[in-house]
Amino acid sequence: MIDARVRKLAQVLVHYSTAVKPGEKVLIGGSPASEPLLREVYRQVLQTGAHPIVRLRLSDQDFLSHSRPPASEVAVRMTAPPHHQYVDALAWFVSR
Repeated sequence: MIDARVRKLAQVLVHYSTAVKPGEKVLIGGSPASEPLLREVYRQVLQTGAHPIVRLRLSDQDFLSHSRPPASEVAVRMTAPPHHQYVDALAWFVSR
């Protein structure tokens, strides 16, 4: 059973704060610690008739993506593994 406070917060977020409408695409993001709220927001968005997109952020994800030691730009370009050159299209879109 979901905590009533989590359900109420999700309702406020979906129906008041963001006023989600049917057919809209809704990006829902959070950490593993926020899973109960993410699930309830997801459910509320679906009930509204919108399309939820969930992005779960791992607690060490920022560290992992920025953990290369400083080096000259030429050396980084020559030695960067392919996954360091990849740009997440959704993350890029959201940041704009």
